[in-house]
Amino acid sequence: MQSFVRFLQTTKGGYDLYRFWMDCEFFKDTMLGLDQVENVAARTRLFRDLNDGKYHLPFMRHLQNKIRRAYSDSSGILTHD
Repeated sequence: MQSFVRFLQTTKGGYDLYRFWMDCEFFKDTMLGLDQVENVAARTRLFRDLNDGKYHLPFMRHLQNKIRRAYSDSSGILTHD
């Protein structure tokens, strides 16, 4: 995996995409045990960590809009699905 990460560091945007992927996996794993628990603070913090602008990938605006729509359509409840 380390050689793959080193390779991504030599590409344009590859390493940023990898970091975003790792954060999404962390979000998914963290939320896995919380789906049945009303833990709005943890969900909000994790969502803000992904949404705080640290990733500047070309598809991010589309993804952010999709997340916002899903969030509002589900009455403010996000799951890892």
